[in-house]
Amino acid sequence: MRFCLFLVLLVFSINVCAQSTQSKKPLQANDKSDSQYLQLENLNHEDEFLFELFNSKFKKKYETESESMFRLKIFKKNLEQIREHNSLEGVTFKMGITQFVDWTREEYLAGLQQKKINLDERKKYKVFSEKGHLESTSPDEMVVNWVTKGAVTAIKDQKDCGSCWTFSATGVMEGRNFVLNRKLISLSESEIIDCDQNCAGCNGCLVEHGLEWVASNGGLCSEQDYPYVPSDQVCSKSKCKSQVNCSEIVFVKSGDEDALATAVQKFGPISISIDASTASFEFYKGGVYYGQECSPSLLDHDILVVGYGTLDGQDVWLVKNQWGTSWGDNGYVYMSRNRDNNCGIASSALFPMRCTNY
Repeated sequence: MRFCLFLVLLVFSINVCAQSTQSKKPLQANDKSDSQYLQLENLNHEDEFLFELFNSKFKKKYETESESMFRLKIFKKNLEQIREHNSLEGVTFKMGITQFVDWTREEYLAGLQQKKINLDERKKYKVFSEKGHLESTSPDEMVVNWVTKGAVTAIKDQKDCGSCWTFSATGVMEGRNFVLNRKLISLSESEIIDCDQNCAGCNGCLVEHGLEWVASNGGLCSEQDYPYVPSDQVCSKSKCKSQVNCSEIVFVKSGDEDALATAVQKFGPISISIDASTASFEFYKGGVYYGQECSPSLLDHDILVVGYGTLDGQDVWLVKNQWGTSWGDNGYVYMSRNRDNNCGIASSALFPMRCTNY
């Protein structure tokens, strides 16, 4: 199962490239009526019991008894790492059982493919470098939260397809269209996967290339009309009507978190790429994420910044992932802000300036 698609190498010697106060917790918690969720949160249970719950919740099926035993062994090893992290003093986030906990490290990383960005090509894009965003005035305040403003669609799940680039592309289009035209339309990732012949579908591409394809091919259909399938299919664009088109890609000044915050405040949700290769991100379940081993330049996962502020006295980015609601804080992650561009959150941020409804 692949969860993303490529590894981006950035060279930083070249720059590429309606506010409101919200409460501390802008997101809905996981459904507490889900008894499996509640029991999986309690890591004091026996490993074998948790493994059975895990298999049931995530619908895991192993072909042989030997494979089941192999997966249990991996599960126990990862669970030991999770418990060890959570027992440490001073940690700002917790780890827990996600859909990846029966995977080896090699399996988790298998979908990553190194790709070097063409910096000469990026010179053709405009660069946003303005500063002047609002900051928090209390220890727990989301200064900008596009989720509660209505600019963000529900959490999606890319499943067994290296399509994170398409989700980041549709997410930034959905948000920008809402800001400009006051309409939230969930857009089709599969249309990009199936129809953009200059990219590799479930085997990856760059977000900007996906957005360029959309702009030059008359926009995107809605997700309702062109539903998501986690595999490469025959292009069916002719069977649906485009709903939104966006153009004029702008990159935020690479590595500049102040400029990124200003862009989020002024323009809406922003497409970003991060280093998601660490086990701490793989098993993230809540709190303020800081990756000690993260790289600011080796980026392997495309997601969406949808807000910023403070949480528990720490500067944070509110980030939307597309690994379903069982990962993270109901599908979201609070990532450290103003800590040296941790995990490369501001290294490759972009948005389309213009969007049109049809």
